Amino acid sequence: MKPQTLEEWADLYEKKTGEKLDRSLKPTFFFPDKGFAVYTATKDMIIISQVCGDGHFWKRIGEVLALERGLCQLGTIYIRNNHIKAYLRNFGMVITGTEMLEYGKERYYFKDKFTNKPGRATPAADGSNYLVTWEV
Repeated sequence: MKPQTLEEWADLYEKKTGEKLDRSLKPTFFFPDKGFAVYTATKDMIIISQVCGDGHFWKRIGEVLALERGLCQLGTIYIRNNHIKAYLRNFGMVITGTEMLEYGKERYYFKDKFTNKPGRATPAADGSNYLVTWEV
């Protein structure tokens, strides 16, 4: 990827997501040629909350952060919900099942084609995004 300033990556994030980025928050990591990522942690998982740039790189960093802390779950919110299947395929996930939820949206179960570890993509009731979680 072409190196960019943090401000340029932030502008790209806003353009692609349509969301206003809280620029007062510092990214957890920033690399000019990879973009930026903001990670948070719960007692059970690492959450990739905002990311722009090389998604595969940031996924691997999240996995390292989880393993380093003895956690076995990683999660993110995927906001381009009409492309969830392509998103999962892009990250090496193979859909293994679906479940129709009571609010008329479909949850996807998947496994990582490299590790065979499971995960799921659960849509918000309003259809605005998916919560994607998987084992590392």
